[in-house]
Amino acid sequence: MVSRAVAGLAAAAAGPAIWAHIAETSSDRVRGRALGLGMALFSCGQVVGVPLGGLLAGTAGWRSAFWAMAIGRVKRIPELL
Repeated sequence: MVSRAVAGLAAAAAGPAIWAHIAETSSDRVRGRALGLGMALFSCGQVVGVPLGGLLAGTAGWRSAFWAMAIGRVKRIPELL
């Protein structure tokens, strides 16, 4: 239960961190559009991602959702370096 609570707090902190990053890195000219798009995609990710993760976990086992996230992250690691 403690791990679930920590995960919930981390998810709650993700939104403000995303908005702050978008606001800091976008130019004044496109800041409004960038924030709107960021909010829309964040919401869509929660609405679509949770059921897809559940479907994947239900059909291929609960570990498959974590493997899918790990594979998706591996492609982006070179960008972060």
